[in-house]
Amino acid sequence: MARYQAAANAPKEKARIIFSWSCEDNYHVTAHRTAIPNDLPVLNVMSATDKFFSASNPYIGNKAAVGHCGKALADNPNAEIVLIPKAPHTLLNLTQTHEVVEGFLKDRLLK
Repeated sequence: MARYQAAANAPKEKARIIFSWSCEDNYHVTAHRTAIPNDLPVLNVMSATDKFFSASNPYIGNKAAVGHCGKALADNPNAEIVLIPKAPHTLLNLTQTHEVVEGFLKDRLLK
């Protein structure tokens, strides 16, 4: 979802949620190519030390990696970064993740 670019005739997005992706250059992509409008509400949920995308990964390929979308979303006042300690890469299945997502959706979409 971080790289998604809607077609010109697509309905306007209300928000985005990005799980387990750091919006950074890494071993998996040559460039992160994050394409999120700066006014779009976005939630990035990551493990505090994601085994694939954190700086603790010795083969990340990016010495400046922070392990979340904070740098790519720095100019977005509607962005939230949530780091879950000791979470696995598959954190989508955690109760903590469900609670964070529920709060984000209620706050951003059900006003």
